Amino acid sequence: MTKEAWFQSVSNYDFTAYMELKSLCEYVHARHVLSESSEQQLLRTDRCDCSIYALDKARELVLHTKPESSTVKKLISAEWNYAYKLSRIRARDYGRDDSGRVGREKLELYLQQQYLRRYLALTNTNDIESRMNRVFLDMIYVLAGIQQSLESELSLMPRINRHILNSLGLLAFDFGKIVSSIRLVSQSLVMSKQRQWDYSQHFIEYWDDIAGLTRKTFRLTRSFLCHSDKESEECQTIVADLGKAGDQLILLEFQGAHWNLCFHFPEMLSVKEA
Repeated sequence: MTKEAWFQSVSNYDFTAYMELKSLCEYVHARHVLSESSEQQLLRTDRCDCSIYALDKARELVLHTKPESSTVKKLISAEWNYAYKLSRIRARDYGRDDSGRVGREKLELYLQQQYLRRYLALTNTNDIESRMNRVFLDMIYVLAGIQQSLESELSLMPRINRHILNSLGLLAFDFGKIVSSIRLVSQSLVMSKQRQWDYSQHFIEYWDDIAGLTRKTFRLTRSFLCHSDKESEECQTIVADLGKAGDQLILLEFQGAHWNLCFHFPEMLSVKEA
């Protein structure tokens, strides 16, 4: 029988070490996505960039963390490789023309796709984060399919619709599922009962907001793709709503990553604005 969560098979110490590293790597990624957003007011939500400190701390943890679980070892390797490769891509100069930007974005999506596949292959359970990572993987396939359709004029609608329907199915869980899943996570973290409660309260609300906004994004995408006249006022309104939903997702993911970083490493709060 498949366990509800992969970490039920590993020690709480190994799981906590992994979650600490993950908080660092997720912040680095979320901060970069925020900085690339077209909405400059999103960037003002984080006037203090901790990315360099977080990446250095992650490197230190990778060198000194010695988990007993082979699964945790592989997950730690996957997290670090993803964060490190992304940092190298972002440090490289791709030029200021559109072709350089598009090339970098495609490479970043490819690395994200590789990471998500690796994570899901190692975990293979039904907890909220695993379900949402399957949804995010579908989102990449949908974006890639739309881009290919625009570039080649081939209709990939059956494939795109399959990924959208699969994601809406994965997102068909209620609030109780989020509560039980997040409480299972918090109870597996090595920390005081009060901190476990704080963690649960934050991430129950976080995943509820993320799931709701992701459902909205997929439904808007489906409405756009099914619309015959892409130049109509109604279709342009859908496009505008998609843009707003995308920015909200970016902001929510960053806020979650920033909170999680400071929860595990409160010293990051003392990093001064550059």
